[in-house]
Amino acid sequence: MSALDGVFNNTHGLKQSEIDEINKSFRQFDLNDNGYITRDELKQCLRGANVIALDAVVDSVLKQMDWNHDGRISYGEYLKFMATIYRGEHHDLKRQL
Repeated sequence: MSALDGVFNNTHGLKQSEIDEINKSFRQFDLNDNGYITRDELKQCLRGANVIALDAVVDSVLKQMDWNHDGRISYGEYLKFMATIYRGEHHDLKRQL
């Protein structure tokens, strides 16, 4: 059973096309394909997107996404966080980046 199994039962009100986009972006961030995004993977992907990723910004973004505070982002946490962005509930993220 992969880290993604069972998560799709709770789509947080997203359309299938949005879930597909989120799934694709999660896989791009999860560089070692272990089902989690680490701080280093997050930083590396932000840099790859030409975002100046200061350590404080990366830590802040990770803290917002890491609901269970284990230091990494699961697909479920990523989906939940991205759903808030798609619903327009997360305005301060752009200011940080």
